[in-house]
Amino acid sequence: MKRFRVVSKISPAIRIDGGIHFTFQQTDGTDSIVYIVPNEFTVKEGTKFQTGWTVFNDLYAETVDDAKIKSGSHIDGLLSCASLVSGVPLQVVDPSIVFSTQVGESNDFIQFMDSGPVPSRRILNGELFIELISKIQDPPKPEYTDRITRAIRWFRMGTLVPHDILTSYDCFWKGLESLNKPLTELLDAPQEYNICSKCGKQTKRPTTGGIKKFLTDKYPEGDDLYKQFRNIRVKIVHSTEKISEIMPVVHPVVEKLALILYDAILFVLEIENKTKYHSILSTKSGIAIEGKVEIDNEDYLTSLAVPYFIPQIEIADVIKVDDKLTLTYNGKFKINLPDGYGLSVNGMRQYGQEMSGFAIQEVKKTNGTKVEG
Repeated sequence: MKRFRVVSKISPAIRIDGGIHFTFQQTDGTDSIVYIVPNEFTVKEGTKFQTGWTVFNDLYAETVDDAKIKSGSHIDGLLSCASLVSGVPLQVVDPSIVFSTQVGESNDFIQFMDSGPVPSRRILNGELFIELISKIQDPPKPEYTDRITRAIRWFRMGTLVPHDILTSYDCFWKGLESLNKPLTELLDAPQEYNICSKCGKQTKRPTTGGIKKFLTDKYPEGDDLYKQFRNIRVKIVHSTEKISEIMPVVHPVVEKLALILYDAILFVLEIENKTKYHSILSTKSGIAIEGKVEIDNEDYLTSLAVPYFIPQIEIADVIKVDDKLTLTYNGKFKINLPDGYGLSVNGMRQYGQEMSGFAIQEVKKTNGTKVEG
């Protein structure tokens, strides 16, 4: 495993005096250290006030993505506690910088940042949208309307928190639970009963049998999916495993759960699903700079100074062809490079995809250190 530093910005946040740091023991036996430092804004008169936090998390992980997941579980726990104590709703952690801190090695570096104006990335299927609204207003079975609208709302809530994967999963599962009764009745799912050991009387047992029947009827792997989804739900709600152990299990399946909820909503509304399901997009639009970082001495890590880019990005050209947009960006980056760090830039990404035509036209020195591209 490698050592990583994950840097996250939390704004707005709660005022704190100085800084706070915590040390956690990870499940693999290594330490995870979290530093919380207040951010300040200075007005013209010289008066300062706090606007939020910068959170540094030093931990061990296999990859950059693994470091993001582990850091998210640690920091979200701290933010939940701070929210409980203060009554302030703190946003979900979305790391802005992640890099390996191995001394004397060339390590992965990635920084996420806003990209300025961004075009709409999808076109609304007007026909399906109108049919959906019409069926909600005049449903095949009016007694299901309230459950259907709740399921749709839970779907939307799940899409709003893509960086909080456990909450997103929980929203999609609650959406399915809203539809359990309609699915049970429409699919004639078998009812389960409890039998009194004394009098022998049968009483209906509350189950998610409608969800189970929908999965096993509609998907070849439905039985396995139901067991997997239910098991994850129990782990999340009843705390049978640590959050850091649950998150890697949830990441690969949450999109599948969202798809199933989508299919179930259309099924109950008797809408023929002719269109392709669209995977969920993050509402946060941005770019990522990728590269390698080198550290000369471990002592530099104690200062909490990190290398980072300050972007000035503009859209130079927009080309529209058959309802598709191609954008050309011009970008200038001021680089903050503390003593003891070296940095090389490998590429730029947008929405997790390769950005075409990326090139560094000019390299200047910052703090007397050359940044290579």
